[in-house]
Amino acid sequence: MDPADREALHQLSQALTQNHIDINGIANHALYTGMFFWFAIASVIIAVLYFRYRTRADRMKVLQTLAEKGQPIPQELLTGALGSSGTSPPNYITRGTVLVSIGLAMILFFAVAGGAFSGTMHGDDYAGPFLGAFPLFLGLAYLGIGVYQRRHG
Repeated sequence: MDPADREALHQLSQALTQNHIDINGIANHALYTGMFFWFAIASVIIAVLYFRYRTRADRMKVLQTLAEKGQPIPQELLTGALGSSGTSPPNYITRGTVLVSIGLAMILFFAVAGGAFSGTMHGDDYAGPFLGAFPLFLGLAYLGIGVYQRRHG
């Protein structure tokens, strides 16, 4: 190691000890923030699944009550209870646009978080932005399907 590198390393260690940077505190904060993030996502998914279940259970109860009383069952209530909310085809253009946007946002987020624009990105930090590649290419596939269907469908 040349003397300039030794001096730079010495200055860095002095700066770290003088400013009392708590690496463990930063790591714990990042861990708790990540845990809260995934807990919030899981809570939303569980809530959606629960309320969807309750809606279907209530609809089935209404159907059972109508059947027990001998009342006619409306067709809309019956098709909703069976799970088909409509016969509209999937909109691949919309799905593709949303997924491309999510993919680009993830790429930009992980690039900024990794230090790509501040010049501090090193080693494993380069892998982060590639996490957005999956939704990006899935969205491009959906866009391709949507364009193909509009032209040939």
